[in-house]
Amino acid sequence: MEQGHKQAQKLFLQLGVQQGFDVAKQWSKTLPTDGVWLARETNLWKGQLPYAAIEVLGSEKGKVVMGSIATLERASPCVGILLLQDLQIERRCYRAGMSESETDEKVKREFDRVKSLTVGSTQRLVVWKTSALVHRVQEQGEFINV
Repeated sequence: MEQGHKQAQKLFLQLGVQQGFDVAKQWSKTLPTDGVWLARETNLWKGQLPYAAIEVLGSEKGKVVMGSIATLERASPCVGILLLQDLQIERRCYRAGMSESETDEKVKREFDRVKSLTVGSTQRLVVWKTSALVHRVQEQGEFINV
């Protein structure tokens, strides 16, 4: 697992704690999401329910993305998040000598392609970028170690 992947997981869990959720690094061993926010047990039911779960996309390959979508569908949180590691894509593009506009277009194409793969899913899925996750965590204020 790449450092960017681990950092994205930690940021997601951090945001969940900031929002008042219990968090876990995965939903289950058979459905190993990259993180989950858990709605707390109530008098209506025993056990925790997955409120949000995330799959960090370390590869833009369609087969890998479809596997992540299937994992989120089976875990069935209220919302499933596919996190496109846009900052890593940008670094790869810059190392390859691409211009800023070419890099921006590459990230946009990848974001749109991942989003298009969610069409037709029965699960509520959203696509976030790492940069947006970082911004959301920073908006919440102080860092809580998870």
